[in-house]
Amino acid sequence: SPLAVWIPQAPAGDAEAQPMIGELFERGMRIEPDYQAAALWYRRAADQGFSRAQVNLGNLFERGLGVPRDPIQALTWYRRAAGLPEAVELESVPDVAPLLADRDRRIEALSLQIQRLEAD
Repeated sequence: SPLAVWIPQAPAGDAEAQPMIGELFERGMRIEPDYQAAALWYRRAADQGFSRAQVNLGNLFERGLGVPRDPIQALTWYRRAAGLPEAVELESVPDVAPLLADRDRRIEALSLQIQRLEAD
């Protein structure tokens, strides 16, 4: 069985074997899928920087399979897999409220102009 091939290598920290085992658990080869076990094996390899496992773990977080549904965690793992820096902290994002308010004022002014032109 595929598990018999990969299991001996995985506990020793083999980052290639670990996501393979995770995929077998996720797909439920000859058994029901075990998403929690899949997440565990993906996490072991993902923590070692194995991008395939990072993508797979992100997918489980995105879908809420074996782990709580968490789009932020999903994005974090996808970004790691792509070699991108961690997600930007919210405190560093500039306040966009004034920009949105200005945009809304301009839209309202243009809407009034259009109404006046249509009325003429």
